[in-house]
Amino acid sequence: MLAYDLAGHGESTPYQRYSLGRHRRDLNRLLKHLHIKSPLLCCHSYGVPLGLEWARKHPVQGLVLIAGGTHDLAPWWEIPLMKFFAWGGRYLYYLPGVQSLTNHLSSDHTGKKIERFFAESPVPTEPHPYKALEIFWDYNFFTRNRSSVKFQFPVLVISGGKDPMFTKTMGVELAAVFPLGQHLHLPEAGHLLIGEYPDLVNRVIADLL
Repeated sequence: MLAYDLAGHGESTPYQRYSLGRHRRDLNRLLKHLHIKSPLLCCHSYGVPLGLEWARKHPVQGLVLIAGGTHDLAPWWEIPLMKFFAWGGRYLYYLPGVQSLTNHLSSDHTGKKIERFFAESPVPTEPHPYKALEIFWDYNFFTRNRSSVKFQFPVLVISGGKDPMFTKTMGVELAAVFPLGQHLHLPEAGHLLIGEYPDLVNRVIADLL
Protein backbone atom coordinates (compact mmCIF):
# COMPACT_ATOMS: atom_id res chain seq x y z
CA MET A 1 0.00 0.00 0.00
CA LEU A 2 1.31 3.44 -0.96
CA ALA A 3 0.10 6.64 0.74
CA TYR A 4 0.47 9.74 -1.43
CA ASP A 5 -0.36 13.39 -0.79
CA LEU A 6 -0.49 16.27 -3.25
CA ALA A 7 2.60 18.39 -3.81
CA GLY A 8 2.67 21.39 -1.49
CA HIS A 9 1.24 19.43 1.43
CA GLY A 10 3.08 17.95 4.39
CA GLU A 11 6.83 18.34 4.06
CA SER A 12 6.89 18.37 0.26
CA THR A 13 8.36 21.26 -1.70
CA PRO A 14 5.69 23.72 -2.89
CA TYR A 15 5.17 24.64 -6.54
CA GLN A 16 4.96 28.16 -7.90
CA ARG A 17 1.90 27.09 -9.88
CA TYR A 18 -0.45 24.16 -9.32
CA SER A 19 -2.51 22.19 -11.82
CA LEU A 20 -4.25 18.84 -12.01
CA GLY A 21 -1.95 17.91 -14.86
CA ARG A 22 1.09 18.46 -12.68
CA HIS A 23 -0.39 16.43 -9.82
CA ARG A 24 -1.23 13.66 -12.28
CA ARG A 25 2.34 13.73 -13.58
CA ASP A 26 3.73 13.48 -10.04
CA LEU A 27 1.57 10.45 -9.27
CA ASN A 28 2.53 8.83 -12.56
CA ARG A 29 6.24 9.28 -11.87
CA LEU A 30 5.88 7.89 -8.37
CA LEU A 31 4.04 4.77 -9.52
CA LYS A 32 6.57 4.19 -12.30
CA HIS A 33 9.45 4.60 -9.85
CA LEU A 34 7.94 1.92 -7.62
CA HIS A 35 6.99 -0.30 -10.61
CA ILE A 36 3.30 -0.21 -9.69
CA LYS A 37 0.96 -0.98 -12.58
CA SER A 38 -2.84 -0.90 -12.67
CA PRO A 39 -3.28 0.26 -9.05
CA LEU A 40 -6.43 0.43 -6.99
CA LEU A 41 -6.62 4.18 -6.37
CA CYS A 42 -8.17 5.30 -3.07
CA CYS A 43 -8.87 9.03 -3.11
CA HIS A 44 -10.13 11.31 -0.36
CA SER A 45 -11.76 14.74 -0.73
CA TYR A 46 -9.77 16.85 -3.22
CA GLY A 47 -7.84 13.73 -4.17
CA VAL A 48 -10.94 12.44 -5.98
CA PRO A 49 -10.51 14.71 -9.04
CA LEU A 50 -6.88 13.62 -9.30
CA GLY A 51 -7.88 9.95 -9.17
CA LEU A 52 -10.53 10.46 -11.84
CA GLU A 53 -8.17 12.34 -14.15
CA TRP A 54 -5.38 9.78 -13.68
CA ALA A 55 -7.71 6.83 -14.27
CA ARG A 56 -8.97 8.46 -17.46
CA LYS A 57 -5.51 8.08 -19.01
CA HIS A 58 -4.03 5.02 -17.25
CA PRO A 59 -5.17 1.47 -16.41
CA VAL A 60 -6.47 0.96 -12.88
CA GLN A 61 -7.89 -1.98 -10.97
CA GLY A 62 -10.59 0.23 -9.52
CA LEU A 63 -11.36 3.47 -7.71
CA VAL A 64 -12.43 4.16 -4.14
CA LEU A 65 -13.75 7.72 -4.01
CA ILE A 66 -14.11 8.96 -0.44
CA ALA A 67 -15.92 12.17 0.52
CA GLY A 68 -15.19 13.88 -2.78
CA GLY A 69 -16.93 14.42 -6.09
CA THR A 70 -16.78 15.55 -9.70
CA HIS A 71 -17.92 19.18 -9.41
CA ASP A 72 -19.05 21.84 -6.93
CA LEU A 73 -16.27 20.61 -4.64
CA ALA A 74 -16.19 23.58 -2.28
CA PRO A 75 -19.22 24.59 -0.15
CA TRP A 76 -20.00 28.31 -0.08
CA TRP A 77 -18.07 28.93 3.14
CA GLU A 78 -14.88 27.09 2.22
CA ILE A 79 -13.42 29.47 -0.36
CA PRO A 80 -13.47 32.59 1.86
CA LEU A 81 -12.21 30.51 4.80
CA MET A 82 -9.25 29.13 2.83
CA LYS A 83 -8.44 32.62 1.52
CA PHE A 84 -8.51 33.91 5.10
CA PHE A 85 -6.03 31.23 6.15
CA ALA A 86 -3.81 31.94 3.14
CA TRP A 87 -3.75 35.68 3.92
CA GLY A 88 -2.69 35.13 7.51
CA GLY A 89 -5.43 33.40 9.47
CA ARG A 90 -3.25 30.29 9.59
CA TYR A 91 -1.09 31.99 12.23
CA LEU A 92 -3.93 31.39 14.70
CA TYR A 93 -2.74 27.79 14.83
CA TYR A 94 0.40 28.86 16.65
CA LEU A 95 -1.84 29.72 19.61
CA PRO A 96 -2.38 27.03 22.28
CA GLY A 97 -5.64 25.16 21.99
CA VAL A 98 -6.67 26.34 18.52
CA GLN A 99 -5.61 23.10 16.85
CA SER A 100 -7.50 21.05 19.46
CA LEU A 101 -10.61 23.19 18.97
CA THR A 102 -10.46 22.68 15.21
CA ASN A 103 -10.06 18.93 15.69
CA HIS A 104 -13.18 18.88 17.88
CA LEU A 105 -15.17 20.83 15.29
CA SER A 106 -13.93 18.57 12.49
CA SER A 107 -15.04 15.32 14.11
CA ASP A 108 -17.02 14.25 17.16
CA HIS A 109 -15.26 10.88 17.20
CA THR A 110 -12.72 9.99 19.87
CA GLY A 111 -10.12 7.28 20.32
CA LYS A 112 -6.50 6.54 19.54
CA LYS A 113 -6.97 6.19 15.79
CA ILE A 114 -8.64 9.54 15.18
CA GLU A 115 -6.19 11.16 17.60
CA ARG A 116 -3.32 9.75 15.57
CA PHE A 117 -4.99 11.03 12.40
CA PHE A 118 -5.13 14.55 13.83
CA ALA A 119 -1.55 14.34 15.12
CA GLU A 120 -0.28 13.35 11.68
CA SER A 121 -2.51 15.82 9.79
CA PRO A 122 -2.40 19.18 11.60
CA VAL A 123 -3.93 22.27 10.03
CA PRO A 124 -1.13 23.80 7.91
CA THR A 125 0.61 26.98 9.06
CA GLU A 126 2.31 27.53 5.69
CA PRO A 127 0.51 29.40 2.88
CA HIS A 128 1.04 26.99 -0.03
CA PRO A 129 -1.39 24.21 1.03
CA TYR A 130 -4.22 26.76 0.86
CA LYS A 131 -3.01 28.13 -2.47
CA ALA A 132 -2.89 24.58 -3.83
CA LEU A 133 -6.65 24.18 -3.28
CA GLU A 134 -7.62 26.92 -5.74
CA ILE A 135 -7.31 24.65 -8.78
CA PHE A 136 -10.19 22.52 -7.49
CA TRP A 137 -12.75 25.26 -6.88
CA ASP A 138 -13.91 25.51 -10.50
CA TYR A 139 -13.23 21.87 -11.36
CA ASN A 140 -15.95 19.98 -13.20
CA PHE A 141 -15.18 16.50 -14.42
CA PHE A 142 -17.91 16.63 -17.05
CA THR A 143 -16.67 19.82 -18.73
CA ARG A 144 -13.28 18.15 -19.15
CA ASN A 145 -14.57 14.69 -20.02
CA ARG A 146 -17.84 14.20 -21.85
CA SER A 147 -18.33 10.56 -20.90
CA SER A 148 -17.59 8.16 -18.06
CA VAL A 149 -18.30 5.08 -20.20
CA LYS A 150 -14.57 4.26 -20.39
CA PHE A 151 -14.55 3.68 -16.61
CA GLN A 152 -15.26 -0.04 -17.02
CA PHE A 153 -13.92 -1.06 -13.62
CA PRO A 154 -15.29 -1.10 -10.05
CA VAL A 155 -15.86 2.34 -8.53
CA LEU A 156 -16.84 2.52 -4.86
CA VAL A 157 -18.08 5.86 -3.52
CA ILE A 158 -18.08 6.35 0.27
CA SER A 159 -19.97 9.16 2.01
CA GLY A 160 -20.63 10.14 5.61
CA GLY A 161 -23.91 11.23 7.16
CA LYS A 162 -22.23 14.01 9.15
CA ASP A 163 -20.22 15.38 6.24
CA PRO A 164 -21.45 18.87 5.23
CA MET A 165 -19.16 18.90 2.19
CA PHE A 166 -20.10 15.60 0.51
CA THR A 167 -23.60 14.38 1.30
CA LYS A 168 -25.36 11.05 0.87
CA THR A 169 -27.26 12.40 -2.13
CA MET A 170 -24.00 13.45 -3.76
CA GLY A 171 -22.60 9.97 -3.12
CA VAL A 172 -25.61 8.25 -4.69
CA GLU A 173 -25.44 10.53 -7.73
CA LEU A 174 -21.69 10.04 -8.16
CA ALA A 175 -21.90 6.24 -7.97
CA ALA A 176 -24.66 6.28 -10.60
CA VAL A 177 -22.32 8.00 -13.06
CA PHE A 178 -20.15 4.91 -13.46
CA PRO A 179 -21.24 1.65 -15.12
CA LEU A 180 -19.83 -0.40 -12.21
CA GLY A 181 -20.37 2.20 -9.51
CA GLN A 182 -21.43 1.33 -5.95
CA HIS A 183 -22.19 3.55 -2.97
CA LEU A 184 -21.45 2.98 0.71
CA HIS A 185 -22.93 5.43 3.22
CA LEU A 186 -21.76 5.65 6.84
CA PRO A 187 -24.44 7.57 8.78
CA GLU A 188 -22.21 8.47 11.75
CA ALA A 189 -19.14 9.44 9.72
CA GLY A 190 -18.00 12.93 8.85
CA HIS A 191 -15.68 14.31 6.19
CA LEU A 192 -12.73 12.68 7.97
CA LEU A 193 -14.24 9.20 7.78
CA ILE A 194 -10.89 7.68 6.80
CA GLY A 195 -9.67 8.63 10.27
CA GLU A 196 -12.94 7.85 12.02
CA TYR A 197 -13.50 4.40 10.49
CA PRO A 198 -10.06 3.28 9.25
CA ASP A 199 -10.71 -0.44 9.80
CA LEU A 200 -13.96 -0.37 7.86
CA VAL A 201 -12.44 1.64 5.03
CA ASN A 202 -9.48 -0.74 4.86
CA ARG A 203 -11.85 -3.70 4.78
CA VAL A 204 -13.90 -2.42 1.84
CA ILE A 205 -10.67 -1.56 0.00
CA ALA A 206 -9.41 -5.11 0.57
CA ASP A 207 -12.69 -6.49 -0.77
CA LEU A 208 -12.01 -4.77 -4.10
CA LEU A 209 -8.51 -6.21 -4.46
